[in-house]
Amino acid sequence: MRRSLLPAARFALLAACLPAPSVAAGWEAARFEPPAKTETATATSGEGKMSGEGKQITCTTYRDLMVRESDTDTPDPEDATLVPLANGAAPACAAAPGPGARILATAGQRFLGRTGGFLVFEQASTNGTVPFAVLDAGTGRTLIRDTTAEAGIDTFAVVDGTLRLGFQRGVQGACSIPKHGAGCWARIARDGPLPPAVAALPAPVKACAGSYRAGKAPKDTPSIVSFPVRLTGTATPTVEAGGPVRCAPTP
Repeated sequence: MRRSLLPAARFALLAACLPAPSVAAGWEAARFEPPAKTETATATSGEGKMSGEGKQITCTTYRDLMVRESDTDTPDPEDATLVPLANGAAPACAAAPGPGARILATAGQRFLGRTGGFLVFEQASTNGTVPFAVLDAGTGRTLIRDTTAEAGIDTFAVVDGTLRLGFQRGVQGACSIPKHGAGCWARIARDGPLPPAVAALPAPVKACAGSYRAGKAPKDTPSIVSFPVRLTGTATPTVEAGGPVRCAPTP
């Protein structure tokens, strides 16, 4: 799994107003706020990564800010830009975002949505586990980086300004539990690393065997394990993790 400069070129607007992007699989539980509008623009010919190829720009606008993404039609988007808005007046998506904009550390990720003071991004191209990030909507600072299993978000809400996040944390192993059993589980616990409460659990041999059979995966395919996590807050988050442990072969 794989894991920027503000463009100075003029851009040509492709569409005035498009529907907001759909929530990624696994984030249906999130209570994302609907944006005022979502627009798409493209760079003029010759201003993209290669001559004659333009970058696609996507702008998601709220009353107080705009999230401006670049290369959104590729599996490797550039760092997004956070544009603060005064009185809801947003610059044209095709225009350079201006001196007040902040470049976000989101290369390779796509914007999913906003809840209160938080912005959520998810890795655009994945292979089994899905890295995601939660950013401060005011400063653009990254508050949380973690990795979920596919369709692994249970809850995402802001209660009295406090973030409450429940998900299946996904950990990619370098070995196969069906083939190497407890030895592989110990390696994943060490390399992961897994939280102590999870690492102390028995190796999920039965869960792995069932998922490998269902997926008709070779026995030596590296294992992905996942387990429930409850996270509260961002400055010094409270993290609760435990079983049961799920298992799947790497796609």
